[in-house]
Amino acid sequence: MSDLLNRTVTDGIRITAVLRDDNQVGWIGYGINPREPFPGRGIPLTVGATPARCYLHVMHTLVQQRRVLVTDESSFGLYLDDELNSCLLHYDFARDPDNRYPAAHVQVNAVSAAFEELCHHLGRRADLARPHLPVGGKRFRPCLEDMVEMLIVEELTGGEGSEAEHLEPP
Repeated sequence: MSDLLNRTVTDGIRITAVLRDDNQVGWIGYGINPREPFPGRGIPLTVGATPARCYLHVMHTLVQQRRVLVTDESSFGLYLDDELNSCLLHYDFARDPDNRYPAAHVQVNAVSAAFEELCHHLGRRADLARPHLPVGGKRFRPCLEDMVEMLIVEELTGGEGSEAEHLEPP
């Protein structure tokens, strides 16, 4: 993961993994430690000396099933700050979401005049960040490579002339 990110949308970051004391649960992310694995910090999206304009949050929660670690939850989010206060969008996966939302989904924190008009007609509050938009279920959930590809294609990393603009999406 670190290699993928450092060769595409950032430079010099290190994704780490920590295990709970009983080795039954693990976390993978940036800026995590054994005492406080969640939520970690945002990864500055910049290549070279250009200041970051946005940050990527990467988090996997792994659990042991049949002597193998499997992804129980994952999240890839785009934020305006490394403290993860201002979310633009995020892809989430939860192996067992208890029918509260689709197992694999995207949420977008945005404004839409058309959505606001629809909600007005329905007598609901227009909050586009609330809907969990399905993206393919457990077997076809978005992965880190999908997020990196979106960041490159939409030119959301680095500055003008940065290396990331010239790299092929993964």
